[in-house]
Amino acid sequence: MLEQIEITNYKGIKNLKIDGFKHLNIFVGAPNTSKTSILESLYIALLRSPIAINLISYLRNTISDDDILESLFYNYKVNNDIVFNTLMINKKRYSVKLKPDSSKMSMLPFASGLIGGVITIDTRRLNHVMKKLKFVLYENNDKLSSFNINIEYNDSIPNFKIIPSTMEVYNNCSFIINNFISLEANLNFNLATIVQDNSKKELLNKYCREFDNRVLDIRFANSNKIVVELAELENTINIKSMGSGFQAYTSILSSIISGNNKYIFIDEIENGLHFDSIKKLFLHILLFSKKNDVQFFITTHNKEILQKLNEVLVENDYDDMISVYNVFHNKNNDVTTVNYTQENFKHAIEHNNELRY
Repeated sequence: MLEQIEITNYKGIKNLKIDGFKHLNIFVGAPNTSKTSILESLYIALLRSPIAINLISYLRNTISDDDILESLFYNYKVNNDIVFNTLMINKKRYSVKLKPDSSKMSMLPFASGLIGGVITIDTRRLNHVMKKLKFVLYENNDKLSSFNINIEYNDSIPNFKIIPSTMEVYNNCSFIINNFISLEANLNFNLATIVQDNSKKELLNKYCREFDNRVLDIRFANSNKIVVELAELENTINIKSMGSGFQAYTSILSSIISGNNKYIFIDEIENGLHFDSIKKLFLHILLFSKKNDVQFFITTHNKEILQKLNEVLVENDYDDMISVYNVFHNKNNDVTTVNYTQENFKHAIEHNNELRY
């Protein structure tokens, strides 16, 4: 499990050190305080693979932007490396460094064909650009792996590739954003494991019935489409017909039940979910986290969500399971955090103190 992270030059974060991580870690704060950038940093640092860059860019719909590489760097200053330093609970240290390969950044004309032995240039596609991002992984200051990430785009045709060497160290992580692309991809990956184990399959169906008591089964149909069997309906229905709240609930639960993931990241957990569903979800998160040493990192800006979390902690007597981080800009406009222990968090909620600013 993660104990500490230091983030340097990533998006809106110049330098930020966070420690005291527990099983469940909640990031709160006002809008535009880099909560999501912290979540992305944790994901990149813990997955320890350039696949994280691909996925984040794809889910955020920035993959075809002409400033995709520059936007990763604090203040767009690509000469300063992005660095994620992590300290694990077993005292191992890992470092992920991202830097552009400036020698590979160039404008490329696009050859469209030959006419009489002469290459013709399609002037409409002169915006074709290739950029390379180098991803380097270290363990205890020893270099383990190095990757080149090719970023190519021309107009509306993105092509985002990885050229890997070897990957000695990586983790299975689940990164969940409440949009259709993220929910579908995450559920597909984890459900493929769950349906092969009857006990896991029954557990997912049981928990989904807590959200909607009509649910009998969730499974794959033809062409890997995910369908839901509901009581009193003759035919199964596409899970997309169930609404975003059910899809989010099921996607998060599948990440937990599958056993695929050591770390689970959920951006704005409240989106699409009723407060009663959130309470049940926190109960399952804490139970599985404690039982299987799965670590959760979650963002929210909703006070009622924090109150529901506190209810679960009080009712089930969970001890020292959570850390809550208030994320804000200091007087120098740098991103910083204040850490609330579980005891301080419970005291603040029960006395109606504001944690989010």
